[in-house]
Amino acid sequence: MLTNQLSDKITDTSQFCLGFGVETSKNDHLSPFTIGSFTWGGAFATLYWADPKEKLVALLYLQIVPNPQSEIANKYKILTYQAITD
Repeated sequence: MLTNQLSDKITDTSQFCLGFGVETSKNDHLSPFTIGSFTWGGAFATLYWADPKEKLVALLYLQIVPNPQSEIANKYKILTYQAITD
């Protein structure tokens, strides 16, 4: 369920398992997630991710159109991981 299903010939950064985007060693440099985390975003600036290593589940439901998800979501991810860092 959490194994990348895309060939490296298709993409070298996007990694998708069955139903989610997944963090692997190939795309780990793109986000603060730890390897093995899985995520998905939706319309109206919704986002969730689960990070099994950190025992973390995060949800962001803004309900905004147009979707400003990238800027707000990136800040949310960074602040979340900064809050749990020793």
